[in-house]
Amino acid sequence: MSQAPFGDMDTVVFYQRLLTAGKKPKVAIAACMRKLLTILNAMITNATSWNPKMA
Repeated sequence: MSQAPFGDMDTVVFYQRLLTAGKKPKVAIAACMRKLLTILNAMITNATSWNPKMA
């Protein structure tokens, strides 16, 4: 799978790990979206910018 849909390699690794664990692709994508939304919410709350190492 290419990196394009997710934007960073950590999310791709997370997605692949979920697929390996037997999750369906749509469930894995939803989990990735939830993870990214949680990170974005924390960024807004703390007024910080994107740091890929924190993902």
